[in-house]
Amino acid sequence: INLERENIGTDAFNSFLLSQALTYGYKDDHWWSAVSDPRARLWVSSILLRKGNDAIAERVVGHLVGDMEILAFSDKLPEDISESLLEIGAKTYNMVLRRQILDGIRELTQPGKRWSDKALSLSISQIEHLGELALEDSDAGDAAAALIGHLRAIPAVQVVLNHHDDRRIAALLLIQRVAESLPANVQGNIRFRVSLEWILQRLIQQPVSLIGAYMTAFLGAALGVGMQVYQTYNLPDFLDIARFTTSLEQGLIVGAVFGLGVFLIRVVAERFRTADILLRVVFGTIFGGLGMNIALLVFHVLFLNTPPRGLLITGGCMIIALAFVTGSLTHSYLFKVLLSSVSILAAITGTWWIHVNNAGSPMELAPLFRYDYAWSLTRVSFTALLVALPIGILGNMVNLAVVDE
Repeated sequence: INLERENIGTDAFNSFLLSQALTYGYKDDHWWSAVSDPRARLWVSSILLRKGNDAIAERVVGHLVGDMEILAFSDKLPEDISESLLEIGAKTYNMVLRRQILDGIRELTQPGKRWSDKALSLSISQIEHLGELALEDSDAGDAAAALIGHLRAIPAVQVVLNHHDDRRIAALLLIQRVAESLPANVQGNIRFRVSLEWILQRLIQQPVSLIGAYMTAFLGAALGVGMQVYQTYNLPDFLDIARFTTSLEQGLIVGAVFGLGVFLIRVVAERFRTADILLRVVFGTIFGGLGMNIALLVFHVLFLNTPPRGLLITGGCMIIALAFVTGSLTHSYLFKVLLSSVSILAAITGTWWIHVNNAGSPMELAPLFRYDYAWSLTRVSFTALLVALPIGILGNMVNLAVVDE
């Protein structure tokens, strides 16, 4: 037959050879491409999947998920193929094949538009069985949970809810990750546990990047504060050893807390990208601004011996925090650096200008940093720029975003 195929050369002949190639695993790549019509390839796949054979199903799924023409279909897979695949995946003892099939169904079918008791043309018992598969603590169980979220199938979620061990929360978390929500029948206490687990996972993922982000933010803040102290230290000798040691000491102490504020902003904004943007902006600004405010409070009280009065420091810290969180919503490192550096520069010079022009005494309307009253605004701005650049550059250096597996 193979010798005569060029003389025959019909689509029906190619489809026949494709079915034999997929059945016996012989040159199936060649015959898959030889069938030019993607719907004919689906027709052959549908017939073969009815046999319920694991080896054949594995070959068919591999070709389906790698077929760009089929993936481009607006209606994706015919429902009979999805049903056959799910039936094979549920019955097979090959966990690798089960995961491949469940992942394949998710990739090859349209997602459910809303939570419903129906999914594709599956029966209630089939949907419920999918929930039972999701309770397995394995890669195949994870794939089943992801498929439930993809289909937004309420009966499968109910099966998971009726389970009472730790796997229930893990499965619901995977379902929520894919569906971006949970159905209304999920109780409030379980929603809270799922949300808490999601937050904890986000906080501990990629610990190396977390450590690196804090260390670079700390280093940038220490350099910035140290530069501020060095430039304003009241000693005639610019290269005096006391100036160096004092700048280093104060920079490290204040930078540790200020850098924590920058770090908290970026964790909130970048680790929780699926959360509402407004919530990330609000919480990031509050947490980060609070950390920066504490750092400057320590600086004024511990090193300047001038307890700050007024709201200029708090307002300036909130402006800086808002700029950091806004920059963290984007993927451009240069934009993050520019926005955060400009905000620090504006906050320092702006609070100093307000203090000089509106304060009735040196203690009122305390600015972020103090300067000699004889300094011009240009000199103050230049010093503020030396503070802003290391914080902006190093504070945004490490990417904290995570990608769901």
